[in-house]
Amino acid sequence: MKINVWDFGLIRRYWHANPARAGASFSSTVERWAQESDCTVIALDSRGRTWRHSLFPEYKANRPELTESDKASLAHQQQIAIERLVAQGIRIRSAEGYEADDVIATVARQAIEAGHHVLVFSGDKDLAQLLPTGIGLHDARVYVSAADVEAKFGVKVEQLVDYFAIAGDRDDNVKGAPGLGPAAARKILSAHPSVRIAIETGRRRVWDKLLAKLVEHEQEVLLALRLVRLDADAPVVKGTGL
Repeated sequence: MKINVWDFGLIRRYWHANPARAGASFSSTVERWAQESDCTVIALDSRGRTWRHSLFPEYKANRPELTESDKASLAHQQQIAIERLVAQGIRIRSAEGYEADDVIATVARQAIEAGHHVLVFSGDKDLAQLLPTGIGLHDARVYVSAADVEAKFGVKVEQLVDYFAIAGDRDDNVKGAPGLGPAAARKILSAHPSVRIAIETGRRRVWDKLLAKLVEHEQEVLLALRLVRLDADAPVVKGTGL
């Protein structure tokens, strides 16, 4: 069975391109791909704050706010899309206090464990961490492979969460280790399979300045690791709208 799982956040891309047609354009794209699958699921963000905000109140706090008119415009297009997709039999899924990424990870895990083939549609780099689990990834323009991710970030796709735990993730306002940016993260992960192992190594190799910095900021790094890692056990519920 082929299952397509869509990040509803992709509608923002269509809205930025054409605010008046975003709902219809996004729906048309989903419907076109749905013809090649046995089941299509749309994953929604929870309203309001999530479990990540409980851990780190400043999570995504750096993102610019939309004006009230833009919020209304986007909400209208989202509602248009949901109503049209539900009418076509597309399934809507969400989880209170969880992001769409977590919903996608959960639905994908369950589907793969049941022996199905899963193709995730999202423009969010965080979804690339699911590639090692056997899912396919598409950003609604092109397929995204593990090799693409590794070429972009310079680490193995299995190390992507470790990379952001060290270097931080500016998009989500995740800090990582102060003073250790992308280059340091790549160097550390080229010699260690994970950030946790690198920290343990740093406890023994106190003369290694790079690892010493990692150990010094262990708590920040481990917090970042929790924030960037998707939760594939979200309490997903069925839904029919926003």
